[in-house]
Amino acid sequence: MTLIKDAELIDVVYKDDNNTVVLSYLSPDTGELYEIKFHKQRYDRDSNTYVDDPDQLKKVEKQVLDNYGVDFDRVSDKMGEKRDIYHYDNFDSLWEVDMVNKFDPEKDAGELFETKIDSVKDDGVAIRIGFQYNEKPYESKMSYSTYSEARHQYFPVATKKTKRYEDFEKKFGVPVEKADSIIGKNIMVEVKKFGKFAYADVKKLKK
Repeated sequence: MTLIKDAELIDVVYKDDNNTVVLSYLSPDTGELYEIKFHKQRYDRDSNTYVDDPDQLKKVEKQVLDNYGVDFDRVSDKMGEKRDIYHYDNFDSLWEVDMVNKFDPEKDAGELFETKIDSVKDDGVAIRIGFQYNEKPYESKMSYSTYSEARHQYFPVATKKTKRYEDFEKKFGVPVEKADSIIGKNIMVEVKKFGKFAYADVKKLKK
């Protein structure tokens, strides 16, 4: 991530029947443009298109109002405003994003390496074990949720959660509630392929 300081808003373009707004910021240091996008519609993974969604509409309208103090269709009023932009490899953002890299199923599958546990987080969807690989952040997920197409969000499944908590304690020797005690511990990680994806399998922690 690169922090672009004092970038100036020089262009605002509405697209997709005014469902998307693209804000172009010019950096005084690099002379390059950085784009911030807001979508009123929700991206549907199955159809690979944006679809109407009242929850997404409310979310974006609030984001625009909170960040610019104007309605979605009045962002052009903020032309000339300067602010810092967070630049990532594939997108730009108004705020810092906690990025986690993903393994390549073709290039990384079969890799076995030793690293240390950087973090353990239970976010209500999965237990996430964070670590570094080639000096970049990755994670292993112990998921216990399922995606609801009707609600467009993940929900924890009680039986899965119980099983994942048991699996975690067997693998790391401590309950999830005491996960902080294993931060900094050495672990062995194997990258495995599952269909079109790759995932990190953390080996059982040695006593």
